[in-house]
Amino acid sequence: MATPTFELIDSTTLTSASSSITFSGIASDWRDLHLVFKLKDSATRNAFLTFNGETTGTNYNTTRILSTGSSTSSSVYFEQAKIYTAYSITYLDNPGIFTATIFDYAQTNKDKICFIEQGLSYGTGANDGYMIRATGMWESTSAITSLTLTEGGGNNYPIGTTAELYGIAG
Repeated sequence: MATPTFELIDSTTLTSASSSITFSGIASDWRDLHLVFKLKDSATRNAFLTFNGETTGTNYNTTRILSTGSSTSSSVYFEQAKIYTAYSITYLDNPGIFTATIFDYAQTNKDKICFIEQGLSYGTGANDGYMIRATGMWESTSAITSLTLTEGGGNNYPIGTTAELYGIAG
């Protein structure tokens, strides 16, 4: 099996506040996509993921597990208009970071699956942090040619927030 390689497709650093970040014109040159999102400030923000501009349908499903040092909870969202990726992705002075890997994004014979990981540490105690693992699905056989991250709490992502999209070959 070939060793996977990551190739930067595009990156964005916000120079003005924005409620969304979109990558469009995604070629079908790679096997999978890998998204890295880094929020600049310490305000609470959410992040939702959609593909090919579809935001009004009910074709997205998400299953999430949230774990802290003292508890674990889970959430399931079926037939939604978006994938729930990150939740309250920053706290105090710790920037929020999450990644999403989208498998077989260019295939036209299957629905699209992505794995999402997020971790946050906001102190030095045993319970001062959390981790989210999620699986999202877009019920569509369309190849993904664009993806959009949207802040779902009515806020903007601040100046300096970055998003990087990689193609995975191998």
